[in-house]
Formats: sequence, C-alpha cells, structure tokens
Amino acid sequence: MDRLRSDDAFDAIIAALTARAVALGHTALPGSDDAGAAEREGWIALPTSPLSSLVPDHSPRPAERLPAPR
Repeated sequence: MDRLRSDDAFDAIIAALTARAVALGHTALPGSDDAGAAEREGWIALPTSPLSSLVPDHSPRPAERLPAPR
C-alpha cells in the first residue's frame, strides 16, 4: 500500500507541474502535422522550459531590500 501511495503522490506532483507549465505557456502545442492525431488520440503536454521557470521568483526587488545593518 505504501508503494501505491508513493506512486499516486509522484503522479500528482508531475500533473501539477505540467498544469503549471501549461498555464504559463511553457509547453509545445501539436504542429499541423500532428493536429489530426492529437485531436483523435489526445496530446500529452510536455514542458519545454526548465523546472525552475515554473516557480515564481520571490526574490526582493532592489527597492524592497532592507538596509544593511550598521
């Protein structure tokens, strides 16, 4: 049962990352040569960017940085 839970968790993470990539436009759409097959059989969206591009950058902007301690 632990293996099943582990596989389900892994699948959920992959699905969430793929959904994020789709939302950001970081996946390839089927080309004209693949459109017919994609319509009949479905299309698996694969990310076309690094994993790091799916995570928002929360680093402070220069104006938001705290002053250096004295």
